[in-house]
Amino acid sequence: MNNQKNNRLLEIEKEYKIWEELQGKYANDEEFYHYISKKLQSLDEEADQMRREAEELQELPITRVELKPLQKISQLKKLHACNCIETWRENNSFTMTFELNNGDSEKRLQDLTIIFEKSAPSVYISKPYSRNNAIIQVRGGVVDDE
Repeated sequence: MNNQKNNRLLEIEKEYKIWEELQGKYANDEEFYHYISKKLQSLDEEADQMRREAEELQELPITRVELKPLQKISQLKKLHACNCIETWRENNSFTMTFELNNGDSEKRLQDLTIIFEKSAPSVYISKPYSRNNAIIQVRGGVVDDE
């Protein structure tokens, strides 16, 4: 459980004790006693919810993903992607074409292109397009169908 939740649980415990003391003092004031009872119930529910969330998080395995800056085209030599139907390298650019699963009978594609420039790589993504035996023309890093 993270520190923020631990701190909130400690606050709830302190607040709960204060409300319990007030409940004892004002046992004869039926309206105020009822208000305090509702407040105590609300604090109980909040604490229980936080404990349940903490237990669920402890049961889930943690997957850590480390991202590294993409700086050279050679970093993409071992890249494999699902639904990737082709990749190609040309000069200082690398392009991956993905087949989109959008339920249409027509095969739709989308490209991701990385151009390695001197200052920093630039990443471009195309709008979905159909190849349909057409000539593909690249404009400003984005693939358009003609």
